Amino acid sequence: MNAFLESGYDNVTMSDISSILGGSKSTLWQYFDHKEDIAVAAIELKVQLFRNFLDLDISECSSITSMLNLSSKRFCHFLMRDDTIEIERIIIINNRRIPKLGNIFYSNTFLYFRDQVSLFLANSLYDEDPDDAAMLLLDLCTSGFNRRLILELRHANNILADQIADRAVQIFMKIYHKCLVRHHAD
Repeated sequence: MNAFLESGYDNVTMSDISSILGGSKSTLWQYFDHKEDIAVAAIELKVQLFRNFLDLDISECSSITSMLNLSSKRFCHFLMRDDTIEIERIIIINNRRIPKLGNIFYSNTFLYFRDQVSLFLANSLYDEDPDDAAMLLLDLCTSGFNRRLILELRHANNILADQIADRAVQIFMKIYHKCLVRHHAD
């Protein structure tokens, strides 16, 4: 993955990859038919690390609000990681050529976050779809990040991630507070 991050997908050769990995090109060709396959494998490895980062232990959450705060902050911190930003840029640039990169990244990060929140909300919401509610929270958390990503603006720090997450939860609670089961809400 480092070769793709440092040089860009188009500029990386099989020779570059084999020298970084310490093997030969012939060994790479035994396992991968195309450079695209190596990029996919590299994204899959990185995405697993991202999933571990996004994993939530909600057992310590005493309320819906505390769970939403925990999950939103974790997700916003994920969005601001330098490696997340760099990988998203590679995916955006190469998505037409290798759409599988975007699918792997999106389903294992964004949708993974949504699914975790949705599972928690399934027992807490009535008369509302927990998937829709979780997707709204995801959208609130990502609000503004795409512009920063495309314009290559650097994120200030983790305080900004916390502020965005706090605001996302405030808006979410204003929308859904009447749909929350009473004994779970703050």
